[in-house]
Amino acid sequence: MKVETNELGRSRTYQYDVLGNRTQMTDRNGQTRTFSYDGLNRLTSEQWLTSGGSIFRTIASTYDAASQLTGMSDPDSAYTYTYDGMGRLQTVSNAGTPTAPTVVLSYTYDANGNVQTVSETLNGTLSSVTTYAYDPLNRVAWLTQSGAGVQTKRVEYAY
Repeated sequence: MKVETNELGRSRTYQYDVLGNRTQMTDRNGQTRTFSYDGLNRLTSEQWLTSGGSIFRTIASTYDAASQLTGMSDPDSAYTYTYDGMGRLQTVSNAGTPTAPTVVLSYTYDANGNVQTVSETLNGTLSSVTTYAYDPLNRVAWLTQSGAGVQTKRVEYAY
């Protein structure tokens, strides 16, 4: 068990299994969460417990054969993740979230593997695109954002 105490004397405790996976956390407010893992030590569920120890929320995670996160869900939302042939994040979608507009983020990459664009669609309509440019050291040099309902902007970085 590991205990962290802040300057106000409030503690957060962690418990781990023999493989080093966090199995339980109790926060400074007394809220306890438990964590479960599959045979490859990938987090498969996070359960939030009432003060009486009953489960009131579960967050589930799924993975593909390459151990990439492919889905996360709880009672209020569901997200899916896809990857390109090089294992880079390609899309994030909340299409499984009831009563919410469907938002899909799509990623493209440059020849160096840097994120080149992030496109956001809202209910199937392109709403914004963020474009990134990099300096010779692969640091973000600038980005621009534009689209419907988004004020076009450019941000430049100096190092």
